[in-house]
Amino acid sequence: MLIYAFQKKFCGIAGNGADNILLLFVTSEYQFKGRVEIRYGQGFKQYQVCETGDFIFTPPSVPHQPRNLSATEHLYVLAARDDPD
Repeated sequence: MLIYAFQKKFCGIAGNGADNILLLFVTSEYQFKGRVEIRYGQGFKQYQVCETGDFIFTPPSVPHQPRNLSATEHLYVLAARDDPD
């Protein structure tokens, strides 16, 4: 896997991130700070709660949406995507 993009990002306080569907891309994230609920799959019916220090892997073509579980703190992650070529 050739990693071609790194991005430091955060989700606002007690807020949802954008719905993400990255066709053909593998997304990996390391969570630096906070607690997040990640809803994923068809209709976002499945979910996983992740905390500081967790590694998050999302296979290609899996719709997912992060939601910050804190009403007082931001969520910080380092995200990387691969190049499908």
